[in-house]
Amino acid sequence: MPTLSPEILHESSLLADGQVELFSGDLASSLSWTENLKENSICFCFNESGEALIMGEGDTRLYLRPQSLSLFTIGTQLPPIATRIGAGQHKFVLITIPRDNLSTFFGSDLADLHPQFQKFIDRKTTVGFGVVRPMWSEEKRIMEWFRNPPVPDAARNLWYQSKIGELLAIHLFASDHEPFSVRQNRRSTQFSDRALTYLRKNYEEPLNLNALATHCGCSGPYLSRSVKRETGKTLQQHLRSIRIDAAARMLDGGANVTEAAFAVGYSSLSHFSKAFEVEKGILPSDYVRSDFICAAD
Repeated sequence: MPTLSPEILHESSLLADGQVELFSGDLASSLSWTENLKENSICFCFNESGEALIMGEGDTRLYLRPQSLSLFTIGTQLPPIATRIGAGQHKFVLITIPRDNLSTFFGSDLADLHPQFQKFIDRKTTVGFGVVRPMWSEEKRIMEWFRNPPVPDAARNLWYQSKIGELLAIHLFASDHEPFSVRQNRRSTQFSDRALTYLRKNYEEPLNLNALATHCGCSGPYLSRSVKRETGKTLQQHLRSIRIDAAARMLDGGANVTEAAFAVGYSSLSHFSKAFEVEKGILPSDYVRSDFICAAD
């Protein structure tokens, strides 16, 4: 059974402080991580690898891609549905700040907070709220520092407290009513989502960047940069992953290697074998034999 156990890096000790946990593991299949999300809290998730879905109260629906940063609240009405998606390595840092701590810390001085957080901290709503966007270079450094603080052991608690306070100061306060600095990324995210949706539906077709960009409503170079920046992978890498996942499902269903290769868009068995080994860590012929052996056992 797949597991994903947290390593607690820092425990909350002050009002504007929180718990910092590192999750890291290789999953064999999708896994619920709802039990790791505490009600009545504000969370930051630095998602280094693996994909995840969080569905909360109201309209909260967050899709966490690799190399993304998300900020969300957990209310009290219903627990969220949180799933780490698919097999492979999942690695992320989760920071949880209790709402009670923030309510006491801010008191009645909430005027400059973003309206969504103001209502949440002031208990005028119990409904969750969340946003997600690609991590910026500075945030990738912070994620690494959370795992390995650049200070002596005796100074770690103080360092964690200061970094959590910095995150709250940057992201909880209003900026033209746009939380989390997401405005400038929305449009490119929409283009990336359209592109990846198209690839999942038409993976057997060769990748035509200009045609795909036209379908998405932007230029080819802009689409390529957006997808790479937001997901950490190129369009060609996404297509390879989608194709190989589809091929693996066909092999599991009894197709032979040649049938699977041509069905998902490869015209060369050698290219298919190399791509399969990159994605799955095993040649397709060995993958079929391993399935056969498991079935026989």
